[in-house]
Amino acid sequence: MELRYSEYFGIDKTIFEKLGIFNGFILHDSEYYLNPKLIKNTDNTFFESSYQKIQKRFALIISTVEKIQIPDKKDYYYKSAIDAIKSKENGYIGLGYSEAGKKGRGIGTGLAESIVLTAYKLIKQDKVEPELFEILGVFKEQISVDRISDMIIKIIEDDILKYTQYIAKELKLSVKLYKNHLVPFNHFDNNSPLYFLPTSLLSKLPIWDELYCELVDESTEARDLFNSTFGEAYKHSEVNKKEKEVIFTKNKFLVDKVIELYKKTNEEAYDFISDPSNDFKWIDLVKNIVIHHPLILQQDQPIYDIVKMICNKFQDLVENTNAYKLFYDDNKHIKHERASQQAFQLFASSYCNANNLDISPESNGGRGPVDFKFSKGKEKVLVELKLSSAQITTLTHCLETQIKIYEKSEDTKESILLILLVGTSAISAEKKIEDLIKYKNNSLKNAKYLPEVIAVDALIKPSASKA
Repeated sequence: MELRYSEYFGIDKTIFEKLGIFNGFILHDSEYYLNPKLIKNTDNTFFESSYQKIQKRFALIISTVEKIQIPDKKDYYYKSAIDAIKSKENGYIGLGYSEAGKKGRGIGTGLAESIVLTAYKLIKQDKVEPELFEILGVFKEQISVDRISDMIIKIIEDDILKYTQYIAKELKLSVKLYKNHLVPFNHFDNNSPLYFLPTSLLSKLPIWDELYCELVDESTEARDLFNSTFGEAYKHSEVNKKEKEVIFTKNKFLVDKVIELYKKTNEEAYDFISDPSNDFKWIDLVKNIVIHHPLILQQDQPIYDIVKMICNKFQDLVENTNAYKLFYDDNKHIKHERASQQAFQLFASSYCNANNLDISPESNGGRGPVDFKFSKGKEKVLVELKLSSAQITTLTHCLETQIKIYEKSEDTKESILLILLVGTSAISAEKKIEDLIKYKNNSLKNAKYLPEVIAVDALIKPSASKA
């Protein structure tokens, strides 16, 4: 369900925009993070002391690590540092890169211990600044930007709750008492509390790659170290992080240099109004397309026929309207497969709702095996969605093996493999489809049933002047 906060509360989204409130999704995360640099420079009175709290907590962790005698859980300070770093993802805030709704990863004991060990090795060489925890992702494996965000949310949760209480009062929302604050609740998510954040504190992507590239550009010693390990590949930020971490932890001056570069950076909040990554614009686009391109469905039709009609309609709209733009950002980069799944989900549910059909396309969103399950009574039809950018071996495996496993699990034999042809190379994408259809036809000759394949041409269309 692509239900945003504004829709959930029955408030015009422009009010959220005017007040600068993050208008996320009720049931799943949005790929942004709480940026400590933006918190540091904020003029929002609710967060004016937040950065000091973050620095104080990180400094306390470093002070604790400095007291470690032996890096072992029997050591009081070692265990205390681990406990201080551990954090669960806050599922009430709607930020992160979780594919499983709003309950993500956070920082568990194993990863927290790994972070403490890294800090311990660095501190043994010399004093470490609190900003270490803000730039860990430059070189440390398993440290994603949302995990750093989780740590920060844990530290400044009280500030977030005060802001949430204020916004709830401004919007005249129904509230309940939670942790000494009056906040709204999400009845779609077991009546869990719902937190608000100002958009001015949120960024889309970390600058870790840029920091690494600046490091090797500015430091001859850094270039030599990475070149001796990675060769020419050292120029790329996505080199082996395990080996990269070894180099950083043995050469603390590299960490100091990254922190120095980090302090000089000026980061900007994501522009939610223009939405250059097309994270929200697509919802309005889909709803508008559905209104202007209706599809008549009947409750008494076999469910497989209904699902196929929806898939065919989806194909028609993507190929013959500007709906193909749903799968790209403003720079014409292919969006993550999840964006395509969300678009299909909204198309399908909109058409079912428009026809008052008691059929819901259930998106597993990472929690279950198959992408979509349409059900009516005991009847079920599965739809798996893939991008043509996947390897042909991945597509054939999905067609022959993966979907069959899903069918067995869901006790059905009716499935459709929906493939979106994406990118700019029609030849490459169409060749994959030809190979896949040929593979399917050969299987049929051997009396082996495989799911129907529907290829949707979502390739970037040339402009009229170039066509």
